[in-house]
Amino acid sequence: MSRPEEVLFLSVRSADEEGDPLQPSAFIDDVRTLLTDELWERRGRRLLSEVTWPAASAPTPHELRRAQAAAEDRPDPPPLGSPQSDEVLTLLAARETEAARGLETFAGCGVRWLVEGLLRPRRTEPDPEPMRRGSIAHAVLEQTLRRLREREGSARLTPDSLPAALAELEAAIGELRHAAAGTRSRAVLRELEVDLRRLLRHEAECGAGLEPARLEWSFGGADDEHGPLRLPGTTLGVAGRVDRIDVDASGRAVVRDYKGRTVSAGARWAADRKLQAALYAVAARELLGLEPVGALYQPVGHRDVRPRGLVRDDVPGRYVNGDVVDAETFDAALDEARGTAARAAADLHAGRIRACPDACSPMGGCAYPAICRGSEAAAEEAA
Repeated sequence: MSRPEEVLFLSVRSADEEGDPLQPSAFIDDVRTLLTDELWERRGRRLLSEVTWPAASAPTPHELRRAQAAAEDRPDPPPLGSPQSDEVLTLLAARETEAARGLETFAGCGVRWLVEGLLRPRRTEPDPEPMRRGSIAHAVLEQTLRRLREREGSARLTPDSLPAALAELEAAIGELRHAAAGTRSRAVLRELEVDLRRLLRHEAECGAGLEPARLEWSFGGADDEHGPLRLPGTTLGVAGRVDRIDVDASGRAVVRDYKGRTVSAGARWAADRKLQAALYAVAARELLGLEPVGALYQPVGHRDVRPRGLVRDDVPGRYVNGDVVDAETFDAALDEARGTAARAAADLHAGRIRACPDACSPMGGCAYPAICRGSEAAAEEAA
């Protein structure tokens, strides 16, 4: 009752999927006692078998449009295919850069890249909490490490520097908590603080102990110091923003990309078409002159804070066994990811946008079936 600003809709199910009757929740009666008769309006009843409301009793303009559309007699539209118009193909061929994350999305499913990278439909609901939480976590970690460097002369996370790092984390969270409005926001910050304290402790005890030399380093943008990463066989450059690059005195670098809860093991990069961390490692090598020895996805919202990805066996620290490889295997994985990105870039430039429902979403299946329209059939035709 506290959330709506204009209208509150309450729906009651009179039967379950098998047709057995259901009793309305007592909450409905509780709400009615709070509202006078002129504020309460019964909008109608719709059977489970009806896809939409009858047009005459549609409760909202949106439901009325759905009812009118359902009443139209027209064939289903064909599956979304690659663009054919010269104007669209020219626009795609003229793209100069693409974010590493965008290329990863395109390599998984061209239609998903089209929706998220170009069409960008407006959300009908606020940004999901994990997205907001992830943005806050990035900012807090960056501020913590920068202030640790100012305070101690180094941002290295070790057992000796851990107390100072935790103090800076507490200060950064405290500033946000002071400005937070509402119990919910403060609870989210408290949960985030617990997660980040766990992460800092784990890295101080099990990490490589390298210097976080680059925080939120970006490349390929108009205002960036470094240009885009070039890929073989295509003029499309790669842009990106790297959360952290840790470096030792000899120029060896471990690239870290912060994630929420889901991270990818290095052994599954090719199967899952994961490119982001590998492309960041290649960019560190070619644009910064560093020697990449690790490319890791770092979870920030999970109890298991072990980073996943690939790391060379000569890098100090403790990692998941399957992610530790020799130098030859590590370099081969970077080369394979770069080759996959180059093929995706060439397809993007040429307008070869194909639906790949098996790789479209992390859980499998099409992420945008209403736009893709028969993505399984489109994928079979493309194959």
